[in-house]
Amino acid sequence: MTEATLRQRAAVGTPAIEYEHVSVTFGGRGSQGTGAVPALADVTFAVPPGCFASVIGPSGCGKTTLLRLCAGLEVPSQGVTRCDGELVAGLNRAVGYVTQDSNLYPWMTVRENVEFPLEIRGLPRAERRERSDEYLRMVGLSGFEKHYPHQLSGGMQKRVSIVRTLIYEPQTVLMDEPFGALDSQTRMALQADLMRIWARQEQTILFITHDLTEAIALSDSILVMSQRPGTVKQIFDVPLARPRDVFGIQSDPAFGQVYQSVWEALRSDVLASVGEHANGVTPVSPATVAARPRSTVTQPAAEVDSASTASTLPAPAPSPLRRSVTWVLGNANLYRALILLAVLAAWEVAADAGVLNVLIFSHPLGVLDTLGQLLTGQSATNTNIYEQIRVTVSEMAIGFAIGGTIGIGLGFWLGRARMLARVLQPFILASYGVPIIAIAPIFILVLGIGFPSKVGIATITAFFVIFFNTYAG
Repeated sequence: MTEATLRQRAAVGTPAIEYEHVSVTFGGRGSQGTGAVPALADVTFAVPPGCFASVIGPSGCGKTTLLRLCAGLEVPSQGVTRCDGELVAGLNRAVGYVTQDSNLYPWMTVRENVEFPLEIRGLPRAERRERSDEYLRMVGLSGFEKHYPHQLSGGMQKRVSIVRTLIYEPQTVLMDEPFGALDSQTRMALQADLMRIWARQEQTILFITHDLTEAIALSDSILVMSQRPGTVKQIFDVPLARPRDVFGIQSDPAFGQVYQSVWEALRSDVLASVGEHANGVTPVSPATVAARPRSTVTQPAAEVDSASTASTLPAPAPSPLRRSVTWVLGNANLYRALILLAVLAAWEVAADAGVLNVLIFSHPLGVLDTLGQLLTGQSATNTNIYEQIRVTVSEMAIGFAIGGTIGIGLGFWLGRARMLARVLQPFILASYGVPIIAIAPIFILVLGIGFPSKVGIATITAFFVIFFNTYAG
């Protein structure tokens, strides 16, 4: 295995990502003020175009801060960060950013989430559809285009998140522990998906992980960070041929050599970060571990035979009656409909029996009869229901337009003004918690029952929904 610096590798051309003597200190007054927390110290390295570089190090060493600097979400206390040779001096829209959370829009389907970056870039609908079909097929999500995020597993949500970032093909992608919350099998499957997409596009990827095995399986180079304040201790090249089989790569002898070398560089900082030495933990020698008695799980021969025999027998197909019973017992919508019918029937009986005052609780059949008369023009009041519907819809549309305009504008404004958003957040949340049914009487008392109060209620209803979705997005 060879050791090299990414700066040397990137010297042949303009680096895709470059950190030059970067230090970051959070809090306090000045770099050495009271309460100041140094996150990074004199970080210098460069990532060449098309390189897959992983950053690994103990918790709290500033790995995420590195990505946020490149994305323009943090400002270095000292030094500079460049992307494709350009100084990062604000929000860097040239990079894709995959965070630890999936951050999918819950009101959008899988296809709508994936196509959203293409839509805001003005791609035609046909081209968006063609590209989303291709990417969803690459990660095994064909057939889930119309599903919403809450209908997907964690691994499927992460696939959608990655596709949404890569589909518009940014030249540089930042990935902050994207697979950290997944089980090992799902993680390996997503690693294979990522390798397949990356091999197609050859983007520059800066990848944060705590998993050394993952870093070796995916990367061209691995940067080992020290404890906080983080700095680059050592950089290793990974001499494993591509394309790689992430499921079987650990059997390669070169994998073990890389693992041992990187772990030796990482070990002291990791152990110190978890306080093993400070706690006086005495490591157990390999000889002691080897001398411990071992036991294995066994299964009686009879159980093995019966199990193996049972596994070869096809399961009997359920009868039509059994399928029907299963459908009825497991259909929640059917039970909801039955409950609604039971409530309406009880309401009708109570109204007919005089238990309920029909002037206050008009019985359901009476409501249906009146509605039928209005629709057919046979109402004794000569009320034109279609005209009333037109007026109501117009009032709702006006209120929605006003509330939407204010909500979108305020959402974007507070999304950019972080300090103001933090100051106003408790008041906004408190006002959002007030139900609209409590606000409606106020409008009616102040404005009366008419056009202004109806538009006002529609405006308030639309404003909060649109504002919160805009601000969150």
